Amino acid sequence: MLVILKKVAPRIPGTLVVVVGGILLVWLVGIDDLGVNLIAPVPGGLPLPGVPDFAQATALVPGALAIAVMAFLESAAVARSLRTASEPQVDSDQELFATGAANGVGAFFGAMPAAGASRRARSTRARVRDPNSPPSPPSSSRSSSRCSWAPS
Repeated sequence: MLVILKKVAPRIPGTLVVVVGGILLVWLVGIDDLGVNLIAPVPGGLPLPGVPDFAQATALVPGALAIAVMAFLESAAVARSLRTASEPQVDSDQELFATGAANGVGAFFGAMPAAGASRRARSTRARVRDPNSPPSPPSSSRSSSRCSWAPS
């Protein structure tokens, strides 16, 4: 449906049409009663703080370190690419500390890991220059039923 809408009517927001269509199918036709599985309800409100589960920490450490290095490099690259000549130099130590602190606190709230988001940052920079520019869509790689507490 998304591909067809993109080809036939590119100005119509296909994602919105599909979501509204799915809602109408559940509400009017009752496809959930016909055996179609739906996603579980998303809990409302803010997450309560809790201690992270360290049961599989040793198995996750190598991958987590690789992801942390990639996230740091992305954040540093985005910060450097968006810096203008009139702004002070980017302090990589401060970037690393801020990302680590955000992720450390976020771990107690089940937040998604914080990292640089070049598309969103460039869009924000463009909106500062031109307030009429469109906002950037949320990054699909960060989409989750939970909210990310730390800015990326």
